[in-house]
Amino acid sequence: MKKTLRNFTIFLLILAAFMSFTGCSLTQKNNNSSKTEVKTNEAPKIVEDKKNTDQLKTHKELLDGKVYTQGDYAVATMIIKDNVSEADAKTLAESYAKQLKQQYSNKKINVQAVKGGKNIANVTLN
Repeated sequence: MKKTLRNFTIFLLILAAFMSFTGCSLTQKNNNSSKTEVKTNEAPKIVEDKKNTDQLKTHKELLDGKVYTQGDYAVATMIIKDNVSEADAKTLAESYAKQLKQQYSNKKINVQAVKGGKNIANVTLN
């Protein structure tokens, strides 16, 4: 009787160990498939438009600026000098947005103007 009880206990331990290893290996397979999904949802690459960036920086009202494309968007950022009025900055942003729309007619245009750390103009053209 002791021998049967001992064999039965050993059998249960082996069965429990087998089931725990099988459960862990199934969990790892599911985690790998979720990692694959993350890789396929990468954002479009950002590409600077050096020609338009250089042209943008020639404006006397700006400290700095940049033009780049990303997916379906063409984006321009302008850092406005402190002595320029907000109205003039908004006019410049609207003007530059129209200019970019002529060059990138198939893209959505977004032009942002920042002065003193505050966004003073955000022009979007579809």
